[in-house]
Amino acid sequence: MAVPFFFFISGFFLSGHVYEDGWVRRELRKRVKTLVVPYFIWIVIGVLFSIALWFAVQKAGRQCGIPDPIYGPVPLWLANVLGINPFRNSIGVLWYVRDLFVFVAISPVLVFVLRRLGWWLLALLLAVYGGISVLLVGADKSWFNFFEYFFSVRGLCYFTAGLFFRHRLLALHCGNLSMLLGGVLCLSKIALFRFGFEKSSVVADVLMVPLLGMGLFKILKCVRLPKWMTGNAFALYLMHSMFVKISIAFIVALGMRDMMDGSIAIWMARVLFASSLAIGFAVGLKKYLPRVAEVLFGGR
Repeated sequence: MAVPFFFFISGFFLSGHVYEDGWVRRELRKRVKTLVVPYFIWIVIGVLFSIALWFAVQKAGRQCGIPDPIYGPVPLWLANVLGINPFRNSIGVLWYVRDLFVFVAISPVLVFVLRRLGWWLLALLLAVYGGISVLLVGADKSWFNFFEYFFSVRGLCYFTAGLFFRHRLLALHCGNLSMLLGGVLCLSKIALFRFGFEKSSVVADVLMVPLLGMGLFKILKCVRLPKWMTGNAFALYLMHSMFVKISIAFIVALGMRDMMDGSIAIWMARVLFASSLAIGFAVGLKKYLPRVAEVLFGGR
């Protein structure tokens, strides 16, 4: 439920401004700085990082499963690198940044329809998202990339829910019951998937996420995290995947590649490695090169 929660919170925060004069132009201009500029900067950084990592692996003479970052034909490579190929996600976590800007751009339309349909629009979007999810079971991965990454139907559903619930918090007060029902659905999802009922498993997944999300929302209202963590959440999101890839090189160098996919200890070590280095890099950059950090992280 991580990605749905990201979209929900993004819509929730934006909804606090929809009744202000001139909010559309102001919020779009703000997102150009906080989303569009970092998007293209981190595309360039990602390409340079992939090239450097690939050459380092080739120089070491080891096989890490890292593909050549430069390939042909050039138009296809360019479309993949810029994140405009609708059937392939080659930009990693940046797909969320791109889709979020698109949702902010169409938010006036969503707000307009929400004022007239309310709950019915949310029910319709959830039904469409659920139906597409079921249809995608066993389908070609290119279509999954289209509906999950290029134009995330799930993201649209939860972004719209965030817009709606900002002014209807009473609907989120059933956190304990929703967490219980969500937990039951989560276990049902696992069991259904285990015994080969994949489409039924997907239905359970679609239904469990909003219930777990409501419970999480209630819990997080009572949680206070340190500023060094909350202030670097976006930086962590942008950088963690690069450090995860670097961790693969270390694991291969240590001769532990065969253990990587099945070891919980190695998995936890990689999480700690990637998150600590990403946050540490962000903190150092903000301290010693604040202007650079402001551009890289969109002022976040």
